[in-house]
Amino acid sequence: MRGAIRHELKKLRFSKTFGISLIIGACIVFAHFASVCAYVNRVYYSYVGISEHPMGLDSISLLALILPNDNWFMTAFLFYLLLPILAAFPFGASFHEERKSGYQRHILTRISKKQYLSAKILVCALSGFLTIFILLVLDMMMCAIVCPLTRINVLSLVSGVWEGSFASSLFYNHPLLYIGAVILMTSSWGAVCSVLALASGMYFTNPFFITSFPCFLILILTTVMEFLKGTVFRTFYEVRPLFLMKAEPGNFNPAWYIFMWQCGFILPAIAVYYWKGMRHENL
Repeated sequence: MRGAIRHELKKLRFSKTFGISLIIGACIVFAHFASVCAYVNRVYYSYVGISEHPMGLDSISLLALILPNDNWFMTAFLFYLLLPILAAFPFGASFHEERKSGYQRHILTRISKKQYLSAKILVCALSGFLTIFILLVLDMMMCAIVCPLTRINVLSLVSGVWEGSFASSLFYNHPLLYIGAVILMTSSWGAVCSVLALASGMYFTNPFFITSFPCFLILILTTVMEFLKGTVFRTFYEVRPLFLMKAEPGNFNPAWYIFMWQCGFILPAIAVYYWKGMRHENL
């Protein structure tokens, strides 16, 4: 099993799709950083000769402007819109590609079917997690160049993190721990999306659709839940999957609630993946 995992990790390390996904994501991060720089210059540093900005530092705090908490710039929305594709692109279609090329028959002469499936799904989840994690860390480091790490006063109304929101106690008391928590939380959505793509490869044969499947699924569910929330039921919790990927979606999203949604996506995907994979005639 360890050998199978090492082999899958080696394929990920030399994967062109992994590099392409990081490059595309980095372009969005750079665009977001440019928007942050322009905003900080406009609302703070343009006040030449004034020792203290009237609004203080809350509006340009790193806590408010990193991607998971940014609700102001279009680049932040674009990043989360493409997050499922960025996470799935490195490894999501690998099962289908190896089945099509005949590589699976070759590798299964050395390891069991269960070991092959287990190694692939573990590395697939890791690839999605790492892709988003690297991009969010890059964004945080770049924004830290121009944004101070200051605590945000709850009365300033700069942030929508209230009691009942994800890691709200860390947000107001331990900013660095909060940033780490939101990066890990959003990166875990990358793992979920990557596994969704891998499971969809059991049914679909088009690599583009396999990679895009998590994005289509999340967008459809987001639209449906948006409609149902206003017509069928009412709740203070965030019910749109696309916005649950953000640390600050505008509605309540405690950690247990986010974890429940993630399990609702990934557990059926894992079940389908193993069920179809173990029954597949070519394996």
